[in-house]
Amino acid sequence: MKNNILLIIIVCSTLLGCKTKKIENRSIKLNLTVTRDYCGGAYPTAEIVAELRAAKPYNGLIYLHKSETRADDAITLNAIEGKCNVTGLADGKYYIFIAPLMQPPQNLPFTKEAMVKLECQLKHNRTPNVSFSIDKKTSKVVQNIHVVCDPCELPMP
Repeated sequence: MKNNILLIIIVCSTLLGCKTKKIENRSIKLNLTVTRDYCGGAYPTAEIVAELRAAKPYNGLIYLHKSETRADDAITLNAIEGKCNVTGLADGKYYIFIAPLMQPPQNLPFTKEAMVKLECQLKHNRTPNVSFSIDKKTSKVVQNIHVVCDPCELPMP
């Protein structure tokens, strides 16, 4: 009886170990584009709006989180011409942020305005730009990142 239980434990451990290796070895290709809101002052021309709405390959760092509020450590990836690869992701939902995680400053001016702006900035910084899900069949993710105007800044005149 003890030998059977021990055998079952060994078999289960081996199977779980194999599953982990498959996740670690799995590579997901990300193909990212970017579009933007118009954040200028005067009403934009149709050409400017069309240029901002046209999806272009994203270049730069992205911060990939499993937590929607960035409560976990980020996986930092560098997208070049909209492409990057990531390995080791488990199945589930992931969130892309294009700004690094903002930490509250230690020496705050304690004015009401400063506190309101800081709270807005922290909330905006913890709002994902886009999310996607992967499962065992996922090998490629194609996603557009839409960049909105900073809600914490006053509108341009």
